[in-house]
Amino acid sequence: MRPAPLVPDTDRARVTSTAGEVVAGIDLSGKRAIVTGGSSGTGIETAVRWPPPGPTIATSCWSPPCLASAAQRLSRRC
Repeated sequence: MRPAPLVPDTDRARVTSTAGEVVAGIDLSGKRAIVTGGSSGTGIETAVRWPPPGPTIATSCWSPPCLASAAQRLSRRC
């Protein structure tokens, strides 16, 4: 079985890579990350599972209840 292909213009990320695998060994503390679609699906999973020391996460939602739910999940990652 061949490994998954590299994502164009990178030497670390493969199509099957997780956010944690891509940033492994990189200290992102003190940095900011904008996660698009960060209220559900892949976006929230990326934000929640970012390994410490991670960046400050910024995301957006369409409704206050959606934002409250995303904020609650993100606050548990600390």
